[in-house]
Amino acid sequence: MNTPFNAVVAFFDALSQGEAARIRTTITRDFSLLEHGQLWDADKLISAAQGEYDRVNAYHVIEECQQGDLAWLSYWNRARIVRGCNLDERLWLESVVLIRDEELWKVKMLHSTRTAQSNLPQDVRLVEMTLS
Repeated sequence: MNTPFNAVVAFFDALSQGEAARIRTTITRDFSLLEHGQLWDADKLISAAQGEYDRVNAYHVIEECQQGDLAWLSYWNRARIVRGCNLDERLWLESVVLIRDEELWKVKMLHSTRTAQSNLPQDVRLVEMTLS
């Protein structure tokens, strides 16, 4: 089922696997990413996603709103990234704007702020999700 949140999960699934073509199917042509104080386009994001690693994402949706073909969400996102023998766990507070394009939800803008684990509220339950 194609819902705004499932579109976010599909985006991160493609990103986690470094699949450039699949990433592009989850975003609009004019996609922009505000990544920890920097403005990125799709090419910069895809370049950053390349490499050998395993990544598993977990989410906690704070708010999800939809008006017609426009949706926006805010959520916590934690990634566990394994490169070789090294485990790196990162946490972001994110918001995303999605546009429905021919019945598919696509990410138009993502605002991602990396944050410390200590900023995660105690009542937040991060759930690992994948659509692949």
